[in-house]
Amino acid sequence: MTVTDRETKVEVDLLPGGGKVDPGPLLLPMPTHVSDEPQILTLEKLISSKLSTYMGRGIERSQDYADVVKLVQVNHLPRDFGVDPKVRDEYFGIWDGLNTTKR
Repeated sequence: MTVTDRETKVEVDLLPGGGKVDPGPLLLPMPTHVSDEPQILTLEKLISSKLSTYMGRGIERSQDYADVVKLVQVNHLPRDFGVDPKVRDEYFGIWDGLNTTKR
């Protein structure tokens, strides 16, 4: 389901917590409480979810991979950032690629 923020006009995808929407290794995070306010994923869970989706669908979800690259760059994330262990090797590959000194 997609909704549009009234103030920013940005479209937001609402996904089912605890479910799987792709063949990646992770389930979507489950909300911790009921609220009228949307529950926004932590950066760790957002990156883990995006990597899981990319791992499950490959080139079809290349924007998720590109999003993670940009999130790592903009936030100057460390190599030991707390992503889910099931996607950690993929994260390491991105981090190492961004931080390898070009010769």
